[in-house]
Amino acid sequence: MLKKKLFHFIVPVFTLMVFLCNCFVVSAEELDQFETTILDIMNEKRTIFVMDPEFYREAEDKGLSFDELLREKAISTYLTRKRLGIPAIVPFGVGNNGQCLYTNVPLIQQTESYNCGPTAALQVLYGMGCQNQVYGQTDADKISSLEEDSGTDSSGTMVYRLTNTLNKYTTRVNYEYVLGSGMTMDEFQKKVETSLFYDTAPILHARTEYLEYYSGHRSGHYIAVREIDKTTGKIRLQDCNKNNKFFGQHVVSIEEAFKTINEENSRYLICLEY
Repeated sequence: MLKKKLFHFIVPVFTLMVFLCNCFVVSAEELDQFETTILDIMNEKRTIFVMDPEFYREAEDKGLSFDELLREKAISTYLTRKRLGIPAIVPFGVGNNGQCLYTNVPLIQQTESYNCGPTAALQVLYGMGCQNQVYGQTDADKISSLEEDSGTDSSGTMVYRLTNTLNKYTTRVNYEYVLGSGMTMDEFQKKVETSLFYDTAPILHARTEYLEYYSGHRSGHYIAVREIDKTTGKIRLQDCNKNNKFFGQHVVSIEEAFKTINEENSRYLICLEY
């Protein structure tokens, strides 16, 4: 357990020190400022994660306390903001970057009834140009690799594990999971917009009965988002469903997409961490 805790503490700190050393010589004053910034980000994230069961599940799995995992995520967020040039912000800030934002997310059909998570992950990795980093010659091979990385079994894939798998293969930015019931529709829209602006296609951890094209069919399902158009109030989904009745590209309202993660507890938006 101690080794596990040390690993999860050392990796983000080591990454940070490499980043800082590549950028400039760090003074004591700059280190103090960094620590203040990390504490500020921790306070931002605390309001998001304090009531999030998935966060506590991840902390337990890693052998970390709430604040230890919070600090890990704060350092990761700090690095993303530095890389992208995003200033210090309050939760759900940024957004409103143009009228239509999209990322080239391809349609890929899941190979099993339970591996929608790894399939959606591969779709968004294609959108970022990171698909070649995943082991495998074919998409089916790559999905299998992502299943293994995410601990996918016949019951599906846990949200935090899928998020961490994405972060294993992304290069410039990281993903995070945000509890849908903790967001307003405006906050959801800004998260989707900002993610697409930075070519980090979001994933809905959806309840399908809230999507009209599912005609009331009830299931939990991961669905990649390709585009948002603010002029029409629409979102374009790339649904990987194994069932051809639901597989394909679908245009739904922003409200409809939001309801898939907001109407019930423990549903998430996986999006750019910032």
